[in-house]
Amino acid sequence: MSWIDKILPSGVSKGEGKKRSSVPEGLWKKCVKCDAVLYRPDLERNNDVCPKCDHHMRIGARRRLDIFLDEDGREEIYTDVEPVDRLKFKDKKRYRDRLAGAQKSTGEKDALIAMSGSRLSSSRSERVTHDQSTGRPASIRRSQTSAAICRLVPKLAS
Repeated sequence: MSWIDKILPSGVSKGEGKKRSSVPEGLWKKCVKCDAVLYRPDLERNNDVCPKCDHHMRIGARRRLDIFLDEDGREEIYTDVEPVDRLKFKDKKRYRDRLAGAQKSTGEKDALIAMSGSRLSSSRSERVTHDQSTGRPASIRRSQTSAAICRLVPKLAS
C-alpha cells in the first residue's frame, strides 16, 4: 500500500476507470472573465465575444481575417515569403530547428499572414458598432484594416 492510498479516504477515486463523457471535446468554452460556459457555435456566430459580459476572446490570425474580410475576392498574398536564417543563429537549439518545429505545430509557414480583399459588410456582422460621423464601424475603419494587415511588410505593400 502506497502512502497516497493511506491519505485518500475510501470514497475518493484514484482516477482508475474514468467514465467517458458523451459530450464531444471542444463543444463548450469557458469565458475567462465571467466564468460562463458558452456553446462554441453560438460563440463563433457572435465573433468570439461573450454574450454575458462582452469579453473578447483570443482568436488566431486566420479567424480574425475571416471576420474582417469578405470570402469573395479574398486572397492570401506574399505566400512565397519564408523566414531565412542568414546569421546561422544557434542558441540551445538551432534557429532552423525552431522554425521547423513552429511550422509543424502551427501549420503556417510564417508568423505573418497577409491577405487582400474587401471589408466584410456590416450587415453580416452583428456585434460591430458604428461611428456616428462616418457611418463606418467604430472598431475598425478601412484604412486601419489595410494598415493592420500590411504593417509588417510596408515595402512590399502597394
